Amino acid sequence: MTLVDILSGAIGPRPAGSDAAERAAHAVAAALRDLGVEPTFQEFPFLAYEPDEPELEVDGESWAAGPVMYGHAADVEGTVRRIGTHVVLPDLFEPPAFAIEADGRELARIYGNPIGGGPTPFPTGYGPTLTGPGAYVSAADAERLQDGANVRLRCGGSFVPVTERNVLAEVPGETDDTIVVCAHYDTAWRASGAVDNASGVEGVRRIVERLAGRPHRRTLLAIAFGAEELGLSGARYFVHDAKTRGELGRIKGVVNLECIARGERLELWAAPEDLMERGLRIAAELRLGDLTTRLPIAGSDHFPFASEGIPAACVIRWPYPEYHLPTDNPGIADEALLGLATELAARLVEELVD
Repeated sequence: MTLVDILSGAIGPRPAGSDAAERAAHAVAAALRDLGVEPTFQEFPFLAYEPDEPELEVDGESWAAGPVMYGHAADVEGTVRRIGTHVVLPDLFEPPAFAIEADGRELARIYGNPIGGGPTPFPTGYGPTLTGPGAYVSAADAERLQDGANVRLRCGGSFVPVTERNVLAEVPGETDDTIVVCAHYDTAWRASGAVDNASGVEGVRRIVERLAGRPHRRTLLAIAFGAEELGLSGARYFVHDAKTRGELGRIKGVVNLECIARGERLELWAAPEDLMERGLRIAAELRLGDLTTRLPIAGSDHFPFASEGIPAACVIRWPYPEYHLPTDNPGIADEALLGLATELAARLVEELVD
């Protein structure tokens, strides 16, 4: 069984702060241990969010809705008006935004899935302290949502302090200079998470298997991050803590794997320019076709490293309609796509560690 089967098939949804997320961390650790490396857990405090099922009615018709993560509780009724586009991730996730209004006040918001799928759960760009009441609807429902429609929304959730964990496994090199290869193991609310991101964790496992026991100059540090779906929290904690301890300077590069078993196109997000050029050269050697390229953005766990000036790359396939939904199960994961993306990432890691 691959980690896609174990994490998505056997464990299933594993949102940050849940018992399932803890089981997933131990499953990843066991898979790494089977490769002859000894994993450790980096625990960190985390404010989890357990959403209620949103209840949404539009002109008396019940609509399917997904929660806005960290959204405050409300039971409101008013008329709807489109107010703009909420740019969560530029060019990647830009949902249309609607206000529910009454007596001249905004009471809550509705967002539409911008990538063609169903009513996905997703955090806003406002964070845990500034996110008001809201819900997500499908792309199709967002298109038919008309200004002036009467809307009733009941939503909310619980803020739960928990302990989360990153899974770390080191393959020593000749020096302490370190290359990180990483992916996140948690999922969105109720999402099975085969592609997002059990596929990325399986890719990391394969890269560790490929390099374990091989001589190389730099140390390889494999990390399965927790709580990525809520603000890249596991990666942010790792970077901040390494900086506090004076250890961040050891990290000379990062290769992150995200959603690599499905999606319309293969993308490479990387900086600085020489790392991007290296990745594009490897892709050409592998005959992967044209890659969409971007500078690092806050869409996955490479970003906190890039923000500190560390060379960082993210290999990702995007978009796909099951994103953040229960239908993101092992049946949609494409082994061929997973293998190609992993080969690109593995070749990049090999060049960096050597």
